[in-house]
Amino acid sequence: MQAKPKKIKNKGKPKLLYIITKSNWGGAQKYVYDLATSDIRNRFDVIVMTGGRGELVERLEKEGIKVVTLKNLGRDVDLLKDVRSLFELVKNIKEISPDIVHLNSSKIGFFGAMICRLLKIKAIIFTAHGWPFNEERNFISKFIFRVLMQVSVLLSTRTIAVSESTVKSLRPLQRVKNKMQVIYNGIKKIEHKDLPKLSSGSGVRHVVSLGELHPSKNHISVIKILKHIKGVHYHIIGEGSLRSAIENEIQKQDLNENVTLHGHVSMASQILPQFDLFLHPSRTEGLPYVINEAFMAGLPVVARAVGGIPEMISFNGQGRLYSHDSELISILMSFNPDTKKGIEKKFMYDNMITETRNLYLSLLK
Repeated sequence: MQAKPKKIKNKGKPKLLYIITKSNWGGAQKYVYDLATSDIRNRFDVIVMTGGRGELVERLEKEGIKVVTLKNLGRDVDLLKDVRSLFELVKNIKEISPDIVHLNSSKIGFFGAMICRLLKIKAIIFTAHGWPFNEERNFISKFIFRVLMQVSVLLSTRTIAVSESTVKSLRPLQRVKNKMQVIYNGIKKIEHKDLPKLSSGSGVRHVVSLGELHPSKNHISVIKILKHIKGVHYHIIGEGSLRSAIENEIQKQDLNENVTLHGHVSMASQILPQFDLFLHPSRTEGLPYVINEAFMAGLPVVARAVGGIPEMISFNGQGRLYSHDSELISILMSFNPDTKKGIEKKFMYDNMITETRNLYLSLLK
């Protein structure tokens, strides 16, 4: 007879379970890491559940956070793996028996909220970092995802939106909107490395983008227009599935001397001051950490007007927004602001932690 799996011991604290689809390192993973390793763990027994054993898992385990890894949980749709992941989720959530489950990513937001309802979890929180219907899809797919995301919010006890734009873009029914609140992503003070400007004495402006090499990040669109811009060297920090496609585009445009792919760089935010301008060409976003990391490094920012980015740019005098790639040519050739502001309190780490902790505690009453 097979023995029943042992439940994870509570140690007297309420159990707080974070679930995120992928364990690579990106904005949503940084969000989970920041919350899980904050002083929230003084009040809660924190556990993180994720797919695979990527950099997020390594960082959490170094901090002594309990991590449960799932073999079949992933971002892409795979019917067989998705069915297996549902069974994995049910089994592990039952074993842990959490008081609060905090879901991250659209996929886990829907399936996780549904499972947690069936298992009668007391408090279910879903953080909407962005919506899948804002990505390039056909009309029917967008409609289906919009409906599924509204259902995810309804199934959750409370949904955190990382920007006002995140709420508005869902076009929520009033009942759905009443279950949502905005808590902006916050960053800690960054200790920058003492590096000289790459452009010193060269007459070349060094423009940098930081993000996963993924279609939604839209790096290729920048490379396609770069040949029309004189005196700019484009740096891309990040790794991902589109690396080969980006390399091919660089070759096609004959820009080997004008574009540098740095790959993954640990603590990349520390080296941002050596560049002249930060460019964020993403097609879809929630509230990207990298914008405020660039502002903290004293860089002007040029970014596509998507998600919560306009809310960040509106406060700071170092930013310009664009909607179409054609606008980017003139902006990169002429934009050179001399005003510098700090980061508003609502975008700081302490504010994010305090507001999220208060939400957790309110749900336990």
